[in-house]
Amino acid sequence: FECHLIGRVEAAMEAQGQARQLRQAQGDRVKEGDGLRCLSRFAYLLGDREAADRFGAQAVELLETAPDGPELAMAYSNLSQLAMLAERLEDTLMLGGKAVELAERLNRPDILCHALNNVGAAGQWLDFAKGRRDLARSLGIALSGNFQEHAARAFTNCACVEMNRLNFKEASSLLERGIGYCVENDLATWRDYMRGVQAQLLVRLGLWDDAAAVAHEVVDDEATTPLVRYPS
Repeated sequence: FECHLIGRVEAAMEAQGQARQLRQAQGDRVKEGDGLRCLSRFAYLLGDREAADRFGAQAVELLETAPDGPELAMAYSNLSQLAMLAERLEDTLMLGGKAVELAERLNRPDILCHALNNVGAAGQWLDFAKGRRDLARSLGIALSGNFQEHAARAFTNCACVEMNRLNFKEASSLLERGIGYCVENDLATWRDYMRGVQAQLLVRLGLWDDAAAVAHEVVDDEATTPLVRYPS
């Protein structure tokens, strides 16, 4: 898990695959299912959407055979995130709703803020004010709970929502805060993704040279994955 946060996603994928085999051999369905959910996330970051969907669906299928737990809530939220990224609004809200309900029942604020992030990012297209509130709540929970990856993701989606509404001042402030947060907490993967979004914002502001400089810093780094470089 830590490898993927610092940009070593291929190493994370390999280690998680080995861990899954061990859990499978032990007959531990819950930990195997949680491992499948992690593999889904890593596969997406490596640009393999087909594998991400497959691992994500397998995780939910396996975890639904066990008593309701945080692993299932997070697996629902992972599928909600994948649906959000594919712009499947109904699936995002349905799966995100399941994750929110289970996370609240289990008193898991970390999973709650992850699910609210998905629901808010997608829900902006139905009700902008509610989507913004869900995202702000997600960011607040993440920061107060020190859920660092969730906070980085929330900063990103909060900024993107403001960009969609042409609220460039708010978007710029969120990106500056988010990038600073990532630097402070060694979240290289999210730092570079957010810098790409920052480059897009600079283009919209007409600051072409600044945008190119920021984007090149990310694109020219061979250690980053194609997906992380995509916004740049």
